Amino acid sequence: MKYTAYAMTGLACLGILVSATGCATTGGGLAATDVELTRSGQCRTADKTVAIEKLPRALKSGGAGHDTRISVTVPPDAPFKSVQEVLNTLTAAGYHKVHLVKPRKAEAYVSDKKRK
Repeated sequence: MKYTAYAMTGLACLGILVSATGCATTGGGLAATDVELTRSGQCRTADKTVAIEKLPRALKSGGAGHDTRISVTVPPDAPFKSVQEVLNTLTAAGYHKVHLVKPRKAEAYVSDKKRK
């Protein structure tokens, strides 16, 4: 009986603490966002183009948090140094869910002839 009272008191304190401070796992922010590295070494987010060193600030102002998945689209001819700089800048700013995406290329051919 004594342990039940302690457990109930502990749960009540935990409930008050979570309601007062908010749960750390359910914070607001984007679940995922996209960034495009341009050939000139700039980064294009959803609403603006910024220099690599200003990318973390742009992501934060766009609603990205440290748990946001960031997809960085890299052009095929991008210098490795720029790609490395983007990754280093994001990880230094606390963004650890970063992955690189190669742009997809699709071609389609439509025949004028009717199929039999």
